[in-house]
Amino acid sequence: MDDLARVLRHWDACEPIGVLLPANRLSKIFELVSQHLNDSSLSAAAHTDASALLSVAGDGLPPFLRLLRISGSRKSRYEVIHFFRFWQAFEELGRRLCGAKLQGVAERVEENVEPLAEEIIEFRDSLLRKFGHGSVTQSLDGFVTSSTLKSELLRMQSMSADTSAWVALESDIFLCGSRPAQEMPLHRVFEIVLAWLRKVCESYVGGLHDTRIRSVGDVISCGRRDSCLHLSHADWDVEDALLGFFSGQVPGSIARAGASTSWSSCGAKLQKLEVECPICMNPYSASDGSFSAGSDSGPVELRCCFQVLCRLCHRKLLNDQRMITCPFCRVIDRVPLQPVQAVAHPRSSSLGRICRTAERLASGASRSLRAGGMRLA
Repeated sequence: MDDLARVLRHWDACEPIGVLLPANRLSKIFELVSQHLNDSSLSAAAHTDASALLSVAGDGLPPFLRLLRISGSRKSRYEVIHFFRFWQAFEELGRRLCGAKLQGVAERVEENVEPLAEEIIEFRDSLLRKFGHGSVTQSLDGFVTSSTLKSELLRMQSMSADTSAWVALESDIFLCGSRPAQEMPLHRVFEIVLAWLRKVCESYVGGLHDTRIRSVGDVISCGRRDSCLHLSHADWDVEDALLGFFSGQVPGSIARAGASTSWSSCGAKLQKLEVECPICMNPYSASDGSFSAGSDSGPVELRCCFQVLCRLCHRKLLNDQRMITCPFCRVIDRVPLQPVQAVAHPRSSSLGRICRTAERLASGASRSLRAGGMRLA
């Protein structure tokens, strides 16, 4: 999604008017192209290939200008460039700039392309094939039936790794409750799509979707593409995606070796900034961000559903037979004896508070003795 976000930044830098850019801003476009060509990390082969987009062959226009398809529109008194054509032109520029990369590098780039980014390109090209007769700015003055748009959006939803994104676009377009046979102005449809693209990029680049993708990718060590696929099969729920992966319940196309082994959700929860016990709401760590394995503030993971809670709450849930009923999934499990983990006997609420106070005082006294160089008996 980074490529689309870059195109949107370039578009905004040219000071457009909605989905149209006056042709007299062409100099700004060439400034952006020049910035790409002057990149010091660019290989000679990539530079040559990309520069060919600006080369004039005979009396024709440079390929880059042909991609932009500058033309007139009844909505304006001047020649304009449409956003979708601008997008295609810079996409081709980016493809040539990356075309000379080594195979291993290209594969790593491919691993980090989100499926939705490819779906959006397919949607764009499909719209242009349907409505881009002559020039896209001329088709912008026309109309499209609601039924045509509806069928196209349903097609995208059926193949999508992020169905909710297409449902949101459908909702935006048909917000006014258009009837299936009603005609809609194409320029309005394109404007809605552009606004939707901005929201998608905001979520996938530094937003909610980005956080979820990183959380899954960090735990199972995969690229953004596979992370999106795992989340897609779990309705974009991080915990369900991880459980599905490590229980071997994901499709073979994205399953990996070791999927039958267990995992620690502690790391995943901390990745999501869930640093408080879900029962008592006290933080797992001290103010300095540290905790010891045997302290009450340290996290404990449950073996049944991989949820995390603090050690103090974990001890309270244990009975005399070291059996615990999970407060999350209700599974009854036996907890192995750990040297640092004492059996928690039932206490009254008042006695519990007194005991916790005593524990804190004892801990403070121990630190004072160690600081003074004394040995505890």
